[in-house]
Amino acid sequence: MSYERRLALMALAALPGLGPINLRKLDKSMESGVESLLEMHGDEQAVWCSGRILEQLMNWKDYFNPDAVTEELQRMNADFITFEEEGYPSKLLPYTDRPIGLYRNYSGQQLEGACLAVVGTRQPSGYGRRMAREFSAELSRSGYTIVSGMA
Repeated sequence: MSYERRLALMALAALPGLGPINLRKLDKSMESGVESLLEMHGDEQAVWCSGRILEQLMNWKDYFNPDAVTEELQRMNADFITFEEEGYPSKLLPYTDRPIGLYRNYSGQQLEGACLAVVGTRQPSGYGRRMAREFSAELSRSGYTIVSGMA
C-alpha cells in the first residue's frame, strides 16, 4: 500500500461523519480510490458527498494534520495498519463496520491474541487521558493487546 493511500485513509477515518461503511462504499465506487476525495475541489466532492460530510471533507485538515500525525507516530514507534494489509486483526475482518485502520504501538507487531478495546471521547480531559494511559499500560504489561481506533 502506498504511503499516500495510507495517509489519506487515516485522514478520512478522522472525519466524524464519515464512518467505515461509507468509506468502503465510496472506495469501491471511485475508480481512483477514496483517497482522491482529498485532492478534489468542493464541487467535485459534492458529487460523492453531501451535507455535514461534505463540509468536513472540505475542511479535512481541521480534523487531521498529516505532518503532526506522522511525526507523532515516529516518536511513539507506532504505525497505522489498514484493513487491506497483512497483519490487520483477522478477528475484525468479518465485520462490515470494522475500523478502516488501527494505530498500533510497537510498529509491525501482530494484533492477535488476548485484546481489549479502549473506547472513549475524541476530546478527553487531562485526567481521562492519564487514566486511559495508566490502565492501558498495566493491561499491556499483563499480556493484553490494547486496541483503539484513535488512541
